Amino acid sequence: MREKAKNLFPISGFLFFLAALTRPEAMAFGGMAGLYVLATEVAPRRKVTKNHVIFALTFLVPLGLFELWRLWYFAWPLPNSYYGKVSDKNWNDIANLKSKGWKYILDYLRIYNYRAALILCPFALLTIKKWRPSVFLIFPTALTLFFPIYSRGDWMKEWRFNSINTFLILTIALIACVRIAGLAVKPIKKWLPEEKKGLSAGMIAALAAAAIYAVVVSGHFKPSQRHIRKFVKKPIVNTHKLQDRGKYFREMGDKLDLRPGSVLDVDMGGIGAASRMIIYDVGKLCDVPFGINQWHKPFVDQYVFTETKPDFMHAREGFGRGSTILGNPRLRTDYVLLPQDRRLGIKRPNGNYVRKEYLVENDFTPDPKVRVDFEAGAAVAGGRVYPPVAAPGQVVRFRVVWNAPAHIPRDLEMTYVLKSENGAPVQTETRQAVMDWYGASKWKSDEFPVDLVKLKVPENARDGRYHLAVRVTGSAQGAGEIKDTALGVTVGRDSAEAAMQKLIGQAKNHFKTDPRAAGRIVDDLHFYAFGKKQRRLIRKLEKDFAASLADRAAEALEAGDENKAAEFAVKARRLNHRSKKVIAVCRKLSDMAFQRGRTLQKTGGDANLDKAYEEFREAVRRFPQNSRARRQAEETRSTGVLRKGLR
Repeated sequence: MREKAKNLFPISGFLFFLAALTRPEAMAFGGMAGLYVLATEVAPRRKVTKNHVIFALTFLVPLGLFELWRLWYFAWPLPNSYYGKVSDKNWNDIANLKSKGWKYILDYLRIYNYRAALILCPFALLTIKKWRPSVFLIFPTALTLFFPIYSRGDWMKEWRFNSINTFLILTIALIACVRIAGLAVKPIKKWLPEEKKGLSAGMIAALAAAAIYAVVVSGHFKPSQRHIRKFVKKPIVNTHKLQDRGKYFREMGDKLDLRPGSVLDVDMGGIGAASRMIIYDVGKLCDVPFGINQWHKPFVDQYVFTETKPDFMHAREGFGRGSTILGNPRLRTDYVLLPQDRRLGIKRPNGNYVRKEYLVENDFTPDPKVRVDFEAGAAVAGGRVYPPVAAPGQVVRFRVVWNAPAHIPRDLEMTYVLKSENGAPVQTETRQAVMDWYGASKWKSDEFPVDLVKLKVPENARDGRYHLAVRVTGSAQGAGEIKDTALGVTVGRDSAEAAMQKLIGQAKNHFKTDPRAAGRIVDDLHFYAFGKKQRRLIRKLEKDFAASLADRAAEALEAGDENKAAEFAVKARRLNHRSKKVIAVCRKLSDMAFQRGRTLQKTGGDANLDKAYEEFREAVRRFPQNSRARRQAEETRSTGVLRKGLR
């Protein structure tokens, strides 16, 4: 057997490396295994074998390479989840038995009735010959108990930080029971016949150990079952609801035609994936600035309400209050609370918000040719239709701008009707004002609420001119009459195809002469696609335009106009972030801003650090993968907790 063991290849080192990839503290288990090998094989025999070297190399080499890659790619030595969990309070609370971390551990031991098993664990050391396995089980158990204490526990009650402790505690308790039983049966040996001493003593010890262990473990089942039933009935985190919330934000983003849009939420493994949006993780685990600066109030105000301005927010209860977002006055002025959605639960408020600037235009100039007044006190002040030429079956967007010269005491209901040339209605939508989100009773006289109405032209619609009509209800005068507006669309497949081709030609003509005009056309063309063929043509145009913008950026940079180059490069990256040409110019421009920031940072002083921070932010804007700039930005942020200045 020993010869066969020598020929076995030690793959456990690589398995420990794979475990180390799962969580930042998991690498300690490979280290504990290494210490165990040193203590039980290398030290007693004073010999290092080939297998020992292979074991060490298969663990340490890939782990070292992975850490180097992490530093190169992320610029931080540990996952962002570590920084999100750690603060100055962590070490201070280790000796405080009333801290969150200690409470988390003690509640776990109490609820699952593991205190008896934990008390038994030291008895696993009651041996002289076989003490090493027990010692090296106790060490990782102490480590896994230390981690939730140091990280100050977890707000979820599934005890995920203690999942491995269950196995370790019960294993050591079993060894302790065997040790106790073994010591207890020693006096019995002298009463047994010589030929039965070994077998009978072993059987008695095994039965005694099983009895002790059964008594200890049996107390675990009922509280465990009770907790499981409670969790199944009312889980703290329901993955299906998280997925629904992500899809909900995607639907809301689609209503506003956001590509992709952004949302501030707690990304608990589903919001980001289901929403397909840029996510700012207020839970601090997936968002670097939140992870580094925590919920420092000045930082949250700057980062959320000035820098990122998420299109949507999910802020309520614990995370909303703890992050100071709910108490920030700008939440009331810059955002609008969305109506409750039954999919997301109706017992508690959803706490979902949308940026108000999508719903209101404050500097709008009314168009007297479009204006239509209604008895309810509201008036159509202007609008836009895109595309102005559509094919049958295509969705037409009517951007209807409203105004209320005087306060409207109650909310109004709007019915939007798409009419054909002969006045026949072909499509209708009825809802509360401004997409059901911003009721007329909230309107101010100096603002212009915007309703984005999407009406689909019927597949069998005849070619011709169609227009929008509106009915406003909810006033004391009754239902009100339906009134035609000047907002219209020309319907015809050939006309839509010709209009799209014309815009593509105009965009190409502007690539070199007027990139900004070309950009506006390319953005508008997204709404002209009414089939796969058109979508492919537009996507090819976007790639061609991105390549042209990269060339323009390089030319502007060579001419010494870095700001114009950056404008072109950022636009190019938005259109085609995989293009090698685009990546190259974005990376070069990002490095230029980064180097200026480093020079200012090394000079020191608050004024220089403020300028350095802006340079690092610009470097990240130009090329988001510049992780070094992202790190230095957090270390020079004036409202951050890490402003160290020199590096």
